[in-house]
Amino acid sequence: MEKKQRAISRLEIAILAGGSSSRMGKDKSLLPLGQRPLILHVSEALKGIGSRIRIITANPQHGRLTKLPTQEDLIVGKGPLSGIHAALVTAREPWVFVAACDLPFLTAALVRGLAQYCTNQFDAIVPCPESLPIPVAALYRSTCVRTCEDLLTEGTFTSRILLDRLNVRQIHDRELAHLGIPEKCFLNINTPQDLQLAEKLLNTTGHLVD
Repeated sequence: MEKKQRAISRLEIAILAGGSSSRMGKDKSLLPLGQRPLILHVSEALKGIGSRIRIITANPQHGRLTKLPTQEDLIVGKGPLSGIHAALVTAREPWVFVAACDLPFLTAALVRGLAQYCTNQFDAIVPCPESLPIPVAALYRSTCVRTCEDLLTEGTFTSRILLDRLNVRQIHDRELAHLGIPEKCFLNINTPQDLQLAEKLLNTTGHLVD
């Protein structure tokens, strides 16, 4: 327990909310799910974890809605990698949990569980449900910012390529189940059909904050 608390105290939260939402056709961070915008589901689930929580965005509405501080991308227009870079380059703690705003079923339990694996041996702790890495629900060492900058300079903007350049501890299904992380935790909202599925899940089980 003491080791887990030390790990949690050495991390902070960054919620990415600067995406183009091209498949949805509108700012999906503000789409209602169960009468609350998606970004509120994420921010309220993750509040109180680590030393601080911020929204990575250029939209001041996100800060007003969540009552959280915001940080703009420093290298603009390069997708999630821009947001990860901004989160890491302005980090105060050695570890940052990066969360996409379109993952409304994220829980504090996921952050606590991943934090158990934070050691000097790894650059990132990444959940891999069904062997699929989720780079926007992962813990990164703040020193990964150098690799982010290299990729952005090269013109490579895919966050999964970032993982290829890092020493990653992957957390697969068996370990996720042991941590008590449900499959719906990784449901991201990209299309109207995804939103309908999320509504159905919410109506069936509710959003477990912890």
